[in-house]
Amino acid sequence: MENKNLKKVNLSSAVGGFFAVFGVIMLCIGIISIVNSMNFRKNSEQVTGVISHIETRREHHLDSGSTEVHDVYVKYTVNGQEYEQELGFYESSMYAGKEIEIFYNPENPMEIKGNDGAISIILPLMGVVFLVIGLVFVNNDRKNKKQLEMLLSKGSTAEGIITAITVDHNTTINNRHPLKAEVTVNDPVTGEQFLYSSDSIMEDIRYLQGRRVTVYYDPDDRSKYYIDLDTAMNDNALGDAPQVHDFR
Repeated sequence: MENKNLKKVNLSSAVGGFFAVFGVIMLCIGIISIVNSMNFRKNSEQVTGVISHIETRREHHLDSGSTEVHDVYVKYTVNGQEYEQELGFYESSMYAGKEIEIFYNPENPMEIKGNDGAISIILPLMGVVFLVIGLVFVNNDRKNKKQLEMLLSKGSTAEGIITAITVDHNTTINNRHPLKAEVTVNDPVTGEQFLYSSDSIMEDIRYLQGRRVTVYYDPDDRSKYYIDLDTAMNDNALGDAPQVHDFR
């Protein structure tokens, strides 16, 4: 059974995919940076330089606001000639007048690199962390899909009522909050009441409040369930659903 009509937000898959891809990119960039730095140092000479000045500026980004950036410049002498070049990285312990070890290209003394070993390791380490987090989310998504397949093929069913449509304020996608359907199932045999909540979805389903919906559940563990909102939406596909203008 495939759910083609419901535009669900699969949080595990979306978040996991983002973290995994971002982690791989950071890992690759970090590894390339380390390799390039090692190759440079093999053929370089070392000299003690002095931080001449640090320029501070702000970079503005549309998505994350502004960040403070520091450009560090060092003076050093090679074969009696003084040079001043940008170092290429910044640490909070740096200040004008501080001595610092740098590596330079003997064939081009203006080409330098600082002793940024600790900083160069941070990027690939962060990449590994993001990758692991992404794989955890993807693995959870795989388990959820297997559970869904089991519920749809072998699970028991019960009829419930959509008692409320709530906004998932914990999640924002394209500056919008997804919605959830709150469902109540009353067992006519035992008189027990079961409360369920659907996955977060971007489709506007507020018009479904008060409608009946089928809930698939594991009879051995009713906390494992799936709310079939697809069928409820398909039943309203012929114009029953009102046009809603959301200005939230």
